[in-house]
Amino acid sequence: LQDKEKEALQTLTNLRKNSDDPNQIDILTARLYLRSKKYEKAATILAPMTIQQDVPEAAYMLAVIYYQQKKLDSALTLLQTIEEESQQYENGIFLKVRILLEQAHHDKAIKIIKQALNNENNVSPGLYTLLASLYMEQNQMQKGYDTLDAALIKYPDNPQIYFEYGLLLEQDTMQQQAISHMEKVLELKPDHAEALNYLGYTWAENNVNLEQALEYIQKSMILKPGSGYIQDSLGWVYFRMGKLDLAIKEILAALLLEPNDPNIYEHLGDIYQKQGKKRKAEEAYIKAEQLFTTKIGKNRMQEKLNELQ
Repeated sequence: LQDKEKEALQTLTNLRKNSDDPNQIDILTARLYLRSKKYEKAATILAPMTIQQDVPEAAYMLAVIYYQQKKLDSALTLLQTIEEESQQYENGIFLKVRILLEQAHHDKAIKIIKQALNNENNVSPGLYTLLASLYMEQNQMQKGYDTLDAALIKYPDNPQIYFEYGLLLEQDTMQQQAISHMEKVLELKPDHAEALNYLGYTWAENNVNLEQALEYIQKSMILKPGSGYIQDSLGWVYFRMGKLDLAIKEILAALLLEPNDPNIYEHLGDIYQKQGKKRKAEEAYIKAEQLFTTKIGKNRMQEKLNELQ
């Protein structure tokens, strides 16, 4: 790989000598360094382009480097220089929002997305779904619905908007409507891994359509390998089908991928409890209780521990 990288860098250096657009060659070179995580080398190329000229792509890439280096304020300052007309404008918005959320400036993040949505030229479905997800985090359900309704007027056949709508309905305890929206996602995009997983897991949770739930979750795993959450869903549907040994195998595999997820430990405890392995169930519930951050989760684990006594 190093030899190929050297070869590519040499080719770019030679091209630059006779290029009418040296900036583009420099961008490609910086991208190569970024790919191999040589952030300082990439920054050395990009920084002069952001100071001496208006090169939005350089500004965005340098902001990404600053973000990786935890220089968040420097990244934000650079992102401010990217104009609305630029192709990098929306990427810049997403990065800006991520930084503001890490700094716990939720209101500022929401304000920036709303301002971006006023710019007709650069609006995409992703901005609407991001705004809706922020409203969901703050339990502002009606604002979430209003945002997604506006998105569906503009993009009536966008699967991701229906998916986000389904999540919002689920959080708002309207599961049947959520299921309908997730089925609509699959109408529009049959290979939507998250919607397949949602439906499969929800059916397993409700102990219905178990064969179809298994089919959906297995398809989801093929589409998105290495997801602990999907592996957990597979374990859970096996549990509902009474295939406890298979369930344990999948749940333990899920914990290797997501070792700090309390819900997976809770599932592990439930399966051990069903197998009559009280000590192992107790260990799993205790671990889940430690990892849950909500009172509801902690109390539920305490109830399950009490039932084991």
